[in-house]
Amino acid sequence: MEDKKNYTVSKKCKNCGQVDEYYFTKKEVAFWKYGDVHKKKCSQCGSSEFEFVSYPSIEVDEELMKEWSIDETLYFLSQDEEIFLAEKRYIDLIIRFLDDPDILLRKRRVLIESLYVIIYDILEGLAEHPLLTNVAWIGEKIEKTPREKEADSLILQKIKKALLERKHLLIEADEYIWQYLREVVYPFLGIQFEMIKIKVCGMKNPENILELSKLPVNFMGLIFYPKSPRYAGDLELEKLNELSEHYRVGVFVNEDPEIVTEKIHTYKLTHIQLHGNESVEYCKQVSDKNRMTFIIKAFSIADISDLKKT
Repeated sequence: MEDKKNYTVSKKCKNCGQVDEYYFTKKEVAFWKYGDVHKKKCSQCGSSEFEFVSYPSIEVDEELMKEWSIDETLYFLSQDEEIFLAEKRYIDLIIRFLDDPDILLRKRRVLIESLYVIIYDILEGLAEHPLLTNVAWIGEKIEKTPREKEADSLILQKIKKALLERKHLLIEADEYIWQYLREVVYPFLGIQFEMIKIKVCGMKNPENILELSKLPVNFMGLIFYPKSPRYAGDLELEKLNELSEHYRVGVFVNEDPEIVTEKIHTYKLTHIQLHGNESVEYCKQVSDKNRMTFIIKAFSIADISDLKKT
């Protein structure tokens, strides 16, 4: 990313009216890395009081999104990032990054929620970001022309299609979604997530899997621990794909991380469940190689001292 300081922050002194300018890079502006500019003293009179500070705006592009998506310390805003990103011009970029294998879990949730905010604003007839529209303040209802309504309808269908193709990501993000968004967006998408999710584990028999596919179950567990009598390693992938469309959870016990990764890709696992003595480092290693797969770590609790292990 370019490190030229091409962006200007202006600060007007409340005492003498002097306007000082400070220069920042694209990354510093995007992620609000302005340091203590608001504390700097006026170059003319030395006063620390100021009338205003004017910050530059910047458009989120592929380069910025990539850096943000893999770094937990970077924020476009310290709060309400999903609202900041909820602009129609970012829709294609957001959808692309939902599938980025390197994106952090929390960042993917932000992107999903930003698409929900766009849907909500369109369905509720609300204005977009005021700095972009110059029509109304955010949250204010506005009248749209037939052409604008038609364009919004196409946008809604585009987002709906993209989200439903990634329904397993929506399930994972569900508990983090604001209730006001759920009440409007979920009916539009035609989805309803139960607060309690049901997983049936130990599936290896094709007949049982076929019967399970007829039930309202969220997840199907496949055990990849060779010593288990319910070991699923001999189950043919083609047969599995024919029988079930459930989200798949692979269960492992102290397995080699490379084998876990191989099973994730072979059986298209959406989740893995670790039941051995896997360390934090082990979980991170697996996660780094399989960013699209969610990790569940099980702990055996015999007494209160075992809680420290979690």
